[in-house]
Amino acid sequence: MNASIPILLRAHDVVGACIDRAFPPSAGTDEIRRWDTFWRARRETAERTGIIYEHHTPVKKLLYENLTDSLEACVGGSLLGCRVAEFGSGSGYAGLCVAARGAHVVMIDAGEEAVRYSRFVAECLGLADRIAWVRADAQLPVAALGAFDLCFNSGVVEHYPPEVASTMLKHMAAAVRPGGIVWAAVPNLVSPLLLYRMMRSRSKGTERFYTPWLLRRVFRMAGLPRVNAGCLNAFVSVEASELVQRVVARVRPQRWACCLSSLFYCWAVAPERSSLCSRNLSSLS
Repeated sequence: MNASIPILLRAHDVVGACIDRAFPPSAGTDEIRRWDTFWRARRETAERTGIIYEHHTPVKKLLYENLTDSLEACVGGSLLGCRVAEFGSGSGYAGLCVAARGAHVVMIDAGEEAVRYSRFVAECLGLADRIAWVRADAQLPVAALGAFDLCFNSGVVEHYPPEVASTMLKHMAAAVRPGGIVWAAVPNLVSPLLLYRMMRSRSKGTERFYTPWLLRRVFRMAGLPRVNAGCLNAFVSVEASELVQRVVARVRPQRWACCLSSLFYCWAVAPERSSLCSRNLSSLS
C-alpha cells in the first residue's frame, strides 16, 4: 500500500468530522419516506410546468452527459446493445441518458415515488420502451434479473457507512457478467457548489463525506481489487477533466481529487464468479 494512504484516510476522518459538526446529518430519518416526498414534489412540479429539472437545467444536464460519457468509456466506447442496471436510480435520468445511447436499462429503486417520477420523465423523453423498472432495495441481491454488462449508481453510496456500501457493491458485482463493469460515483462534499447548498439549507441530509481513497477501499471490501478512479465536473467536459487529471497527476498523484470536482467515481471489472466468492468468504474468516 502507498505509504501516504493511511495519512489520507486519517485526514479524511478529520475533514468528515468537521463537515458533520458544521452540517449535522439527519438523524432518525425514514429514508424511503423522505425521498418519496422529494420525488413526488419534483414530479408534480414537472407535470405542472412541463420543466424536468434534470433535463432542463444546463449544469445538471452536462453533469449527466459527462457521467454517461464515463460509463461509455468504461464499457469499451459504446453502450449500444449493453444490458445495464442502475442500483438506486432515483429520478432515473442517468439511466435514461444511458438508454438514449442504445442500452437496455433496468432501474432499481425502493421508493414508489422515485419509480413514478422516473416513468414520467422516460415517457416525456420517449425512452420508456428501453427501460424496465424494479421496485426493490438496492442493498438486496437481484440475481433473478440476470447478468448485466454494467451495474452503476451515482449519489447512493454516500448515504451509507462503508461496511453497508460494500455489501451493495457486492450485489452489484454479483449481478454483472464476468468481465462486466461495476461503477459508482459519490458527490464531493467540499466542492464549492455543494458547500454553498449545504450552507443555504444548513444541512446535508444523510450524506457522509467520501474521498476517492475511501471509495476505493469500499470497492476492495466488496471483493473488487483492481479499482480505477476519476472525477467529473458539472462545468467542463469529461475530456477537459481527464486532461487536467493527467497534467496535475504528474505533479502530485491523486491531487486531481481537488475541491473543484463535482463527483468522484470508481470502477472495476468484475472477476470470475469463483474468484469473487473466494474473496468474499476470505473477508468473513
